[in-house]
Amino acid sequence: MALITTTHGISTLRDFAADTPVAASMPALSVSSTMPSSGTVSENTVPVRTTVSPRTALPSSIGVSWGTIIQSAISRTLFNRLVRLASAPDGWHGPGSRALRQTSISNFLEFWKLIRADAVEPELALAPDGILYAEWVRSPNQRLDAKFSDNKIFYGVITPRSVLEGADTRDVVAPILKSHALKPLQWHRS
Repeated sequence: MALITTTHGISTLRDFAADTPVAASMPALSVSSTMPSSGTVSENTVPVRTTVSPRTALPSSIGVSWGTIIQSAISRTLFNRLVRLASAPDGWHGPGSRALRQTSISNFLEFWKLIRADAVEPELALAPDGILYAEWVRSPNQRLDAKFSDNKIFYGVITPRSVLEGADTRDVVAPILKSHALKPLQWHRS
């Protein structure tokens, strides 16, 4: 299985096991001047039109989510993280571990569209069950963790004085986290 890595604007397809290039280096996704209709975006926002070489085809879970990715106006950095996580095959963490589920990506991206005006982009991780995790961290003992299952978000805001946990749909969870007094969606390590 392969992984696309980007260094100084050059994308390279690499073999997971050997960490060696399996295809020639090629320019990263090309950017057109077309911007998402969702309003203003930074130069790091994933463009509406890109060109992908057949040798660097995106993982299927990303391809299926492409329309939602564009609408969510995520940064290139976050997009690259999603592609890296989606490139992990079944068995990536031993027997029984699963590749990233497309439904988990979609749930995260739809949630992101609801909170992006009030949030910084989180750190992302892939759980062995194929579920996407997001984490916003203020300090070692203050964080927001969110697990994006097929149709629910399991979340926890953990601080030294309290723990707020729950599970519900993104339409319920987004306003809870946006209105939280500590603004955990804006936490990030500096």
